[in-house]
Amino acid sequence: MCKRKLVTIFFDLEGTWGSPDIDAKVLKADVNSIRNILNRHGVKAAFNTASKVIEELSELIKELNIDNHEISCHGYLHENFQELTDSEITSVLEKSEDLTTKAIGHKVLGIRMPWLVYDLRIYPILKKRGYRWASNLCR
Repeated sequence: MCKRKLVTIFFDLEGTWGSPDIDAKVLKADVNSIRNILNRHGVKAAFNTASKVIEELSELIKELNIDNHEISCHGYLHENFQELTDSEITSVLEKSEDLTTKAIGHKVLGIRMPWLVYDLRIYPILKKRGYRWASNLCR
């Protein structure tokens, strides 16, 4: 008997700011190369997207969503949530959710914690906001 194993493939889209080697054109080309490979092989992935990227490349994010890849939250500017108050985290999430929903037409289901922060204080905030998964939290 063959058992099927499931694997989640994550790509973090963190943006072009602060990086002298990457501009929006290069990021778009790189993501489209990945997208073409995934689509050619019928593989779906989660694109953990800092919402600043959505502001810069909303059409690309729409195309990923149309291809049935998952778009998930990765903050707005890849903030370290451990350094933020609960109110600041909520504000970042609200801004990210608004931008993402406008781009793809629905709320995201999950979040890949920027900086892979593991802080038990944050998960109740995510749950209250309706997130179904966080990449670094096993349930």
